[in-house]
Amino acid sequence: MGDFPGRTAMQKTCTRRSVTYAFVIAIRSPAMPSPTQPSSIPDDRLTVQKRDDGAVVVRVQSTGDTRDRLPDAVFSFRCGDPQYAYWLARCEGR
Repeated sequence: MGDFPGRTAMQKTCTRRSVTYAFVIAIRSPAMPSPTQPSSIPDDRLTVQKRDDGAVVVRVQSTGDTRDRLPDAVFSFRCGDPQYAYWLARCEGR
C-alpha cells in the first residue's frame, strides 16, 4: 500500500457485477491531531484576477524542482460561493 504520512491506510475491496475493485483509503491517524490554525500561502505565489463575467480566479504557483513540480493549482469563485467575497476583496486590494 502507498505511504500516507500521519495517516493509516486501509485496503478495501468492492465486488460489482462480478468485477472486484481494490482501493486504498487513507484515514487520519487518531494519534495525529488535526491542525488548528490554517496555513497561509505566501502572497508571491498567489495570482488573483477578476474575469469579465465576474468570476474570481485564484492561481497558486507550485514550488519545487522544475522536473518534479506539480502543475499550479487554479480555483474559480463566483457570486454565491462561500469564499467569493474574501477573494474579491483580495483582488480589489481591500
